Amino acid sequence: MPTCSPETGAALADDDRRVLLRVARQSIRHGLQAGRPLPVNPEDYAPALRRIGASFVTLEKHGELRGCIGHLEGVQPLVADVADNAYAAAFGDPRFPPLQAAELQAIEVKISVLSVPEPLSFTSEQDLLASSARAWTA
Repeated sequence: MPTCSPETGAALADDDRRVLLRVARQSIRHGLQAGRPLPVNPEDYAPALRRIGASFVTLEKHGELRGCIGHLEGVQPLVADVADNAYAAAFGDPRFPPLQAAELQAIEVKISVLSVPEPLSFTSEQDLLASSARAWTA
């Protein structure tokens, strides 16, 4: 089952998650046919998908990584970021050959939507390591 994780800040509505998954798959299909990402007009989508956002799109085939590309910071509307990253994960991840049409049915698409980065406050390397350990166990 395809998944789309909510950002750690304001969560996306289920409908918005489904739309992003659909756009990701459409962009991969479009890439197979046209050799480029699906062009999207952000104005055609819900406000949450039009805002500037960062995403990672991960492709798995039979539970194994098949491609993963993304951005750490938002540079374009979220829906366009997902379309571009889905295409790049399928055809531009240098660790894998470009996706073939025969593989499409076996591909699971996962999307991670990142929240806005927040600065970390620390006074020393030891303090940073201790705060990082606390964050992972919280």
